[in-house]
Amino acid sequence: VYTRAASASNQAYAEIKSWILIGGIPIGARLREERIAERLTMSRTPVREAMLRLYGEGFLERQSDGGFRIAHLTLASLRDLYQVRRALETFAVRQTAAECSPVAREALLGLRDEWLALLPDVPDTDPEFVLPDEDFHRRLAMASGNTLLADELRNIGERIRPVLPDPRRWVHAHRQDR
Repeated sequence: VYTRAASASNQAYAEIKSWILIGGIPIGARLREERIAERLTMSRTPVREAMLRLYGEGFLERQSDGGFRIAHLTLASLRDLYQVRRALETFAVRQTAAECSPVAREALLGLRDEWLALLPDVPDTDPEFVLPDEDFHRRLAMASGNTLLADELRNIGERIRPVLPDPRRWVHAHRQDR
């Protein structure tokens, strides 16, 4: 059963997550339920549900007073995320190669060709490059035919993304913690 309340909670979740992913909320910033509910023109209940969901996914941290703030990624946790992504992608490529179907092979060759085409004009690290990079990683996993693997890689990419558009956000947030 899909209720209006579930729909509002999903809408709040999508909006808040979008703000986090594009860097619209500073790392470490406290989220105020009332302000977000006002901004989204909804009650606090769906906002609270969305925040609990984002907390469960690692995007938010719980504060001692019960509130939430945008999660800090430590250097160690960022390293861990990249190591897990590398391991999952290695597995995805091996699965795709083991399958050796023409469709899987074409998917990998197509990805390779797209990225080789970038070599003459390698883009600078900028926010615009984050989404094509995430799309590459997603399509790499999808070539394996394992949707769970692709979902996990998407989740990892989203956890990394708030730092990528402007690495200074990460440095600034962690300097404030000292």
